[in-house]
Amino acid sequence: MPKSELSASSILCLDDAQTRLYVELIQRLPEPDESAQQMAWLRPFAIQVNATAVLDELKVYGDRHPECDAMIFDARNTADLIWPLSLFRPALDTEVIYLLAMLPISSGIVNVPPEKHKAARRILNQFLRTVWLANKERFPVSEVQHPS
Repeated sequence: MPKSELSASSILCLDDAQTRLYVELIQRLPEPDESAQQMAWLRPFAIQVNATAVLDELKVYGDRHPECDAMIFDARNTADLIWPLSLFRPALDTEVIYLLAMLPISSGIVNVPPEKHKAARRILNQFLRTVWLANKERFPVSEVQHPS
């Protein structure tokens, strides 16, 4: 599916060699000009990390993927993102089905220990920082206005 055909509720994936972040596309943001990167409002829902890349102290807060040597972390209680759409690809139905089946039915805080949310946030932040450092040129630079 071409990125121009992506619409709200599309499931997208941002991946590197060790990690995959699955998000729901909430909204494509208006482009300020034709040369600008298309930015999007995205809502994370799962992070899949190669099991060898997960710190031992965080492994207890993830779930083992049944089809591969990876850990799944529930990212539904992490922050929404505004990121360049060009970094993401449409997720395949077959890869998302396992993830959705592994996530708890409710992402409510009542039954989920806070440590599980903290682990997902920590893994998400580390992954996003790595991707951002490798792709700084794709992010808009904000011009700081100084008083005259």
